Amino acid sequence: MRRKVRKLEQKAYTNGLGRQPSETIEEWFSRLNLNPSYLNLYQKIRYGDKTLTHEEKERFVHLLDELMTKFKKR
Repeated sequence: MRRKVRKLEQKAYTNGLGRQPSETIEEWFSRLNLNPSYLNLYQKIRYGDKTLTHEEKERFVHLLDELMTKFKKR
């Protein structure tokens, strides 16, 4: 899962939607108009070593789909 998040971040950067060096994760999600409820899940996957529940995995997939849609619109 962490590799997927890293690939997503790279794709965001390539499409001009990456996190800016001085931008917090909260600011980045706000700029992308992402659901703030995804922030905890994103941080858990990106920075934690915790196992996700089935529901969290589903929400994560939804987050990836939402982000990829944003990238395609660019």
